[in-house]
Amino acid sequence: LATSVLGSCPFSGVEDKAELPAGHPQVSENLNAADMLCPHMFGDDKVDPGTTTVQGCECESTCGATVDFGKAKCDWCYTKNGCGHFSVTRLKHYDFCVYPENKTFESQTWEEKTEQLWSKIIADKTHGDYPNVLGIISESIQTSFFNHWDYSPAGRKKYIHSVGAVCKVGFEIESGSYTGLLAPGQTAHGFMRMGSAVPIDDNGINPGIGYKFLRTGVESGNFVSLHQLSQGFTWDFFSVNQSNFIPPPTGALKVLAQKFAQVSGCVNMVGLSDLCKIGQDGTVADNLNFPYQLVMTPEMHFANEPTDLDGYMGRFEAIKTGTVLYTINAIEYPGATPVRIGKIVTESICTPSAFGDARLQTRHQRWEEDLQLRPQWKNMMDPDTCWPVKVGGDPPSKCEDETEACSMI
Repeated sequence: LATSVLGSCPFSGVEDKAELPAGHPQVSENLNAADMLCPHMFGDDKVDPGTTTVQGCECESTCGATVDFGKAKCDWCYTKNGCGHFSVTRLKHYDFCVYPENKTFESQTWEEKTEQLWSKIIADKTHGDYPNVLGIISESIQTSFFNHWDYSPAGRKKYIHSVGAVCKVGFEIESGSYTGLLAPGQTAHGFMRMGSAVPIDDNGINPGIGYKFLRTGVESGNFVSLHQLSQGFTWDFFSVNQSNFIPPPTGALKVLAQKFAQVSGCVNMVGLSDLCKIGQDGTVADNLNFPYQLVMTPEMHFANEPTDLDGYMGRFEAIKTGTVLYTINAIEYPGATPVRIGKIVTESICTPSAFGDARLQTRHQRWEEDLQLRPQWKNMMDPDTCWPVKVGGDPPSKCEDETEACSMI
């Protein structure tokens, strides 16, 4: 009991570890079970400015999820002055964290915000490592969808897509009828972070990309793409298409994908409507128009030859400014033919980044938000396109709506 009160973590003596196979490449640590229960750091200097909670409490610790609080669905922090809920297992008050818009930062122009982020990206051009992927069990996936900042909360780890190279890029939109950042006749300037979703193994990598576009006066537009949910399968990052839709998971991968079901009933798809609501100059679209799906077709290639993580980062660093990486193809509605609308061109070097691997966040959008705006799509789709809930199912509740104490062990 004394340990619980003084340490704020009654599980601190737990030393069991979840081991990966011996010699598993690029994994920097085994997983200490105590880390899954006690991720919080204390001190005002550790808590991100702007951090608050559902009930408006002030945090005395960083935010993090734990398996004993709602199966790690939501981030929470220890709170000051008896605010929030009382934990009978930890003998302290807590509340669920929210990460609201930073109005001071967002009030700037897209150019100012882009340069501020870029200065952080290039400040330390060293890459991170892949932590034990099993740690994702104790992390809130909701934070990837509902964090309104362009960086992850302090202490959060990337258990997948852990290492990547960041480039400035231009989405040169040549044609189409979409709005916002995909409006024709303009270039949306932003960042791409490219890397393997999983550690490099004997079979190669699994290419994945995050996209971020800062916008004047409002939050950034973001989306992510992948080809499939799997272990490594190629050494050429540009050997496969990228899309905001991937096939539903199969086999053992369903266990990992089930964690994402805490935020969406359609874990294999992300939305695009937010990307098209507002242009880079902050202008709100009069008549919102967004595609059902984007498919990025590669226009370059890497050698399909084995290398280590350092060697792979070197391949990204060799990409020259002005290189066409992908053709952008849009699918207007379910079943429509892909139509070219533009291309992705590098506007800087591509670099490993300590900030990119540790803090840069690409916000995900629940695909259900797109369907809410286009309900006619439901009858045009195979119900099993979504996993684990069929098309049209209700998504899980948001952590920011959690007003009741969670059930704790």
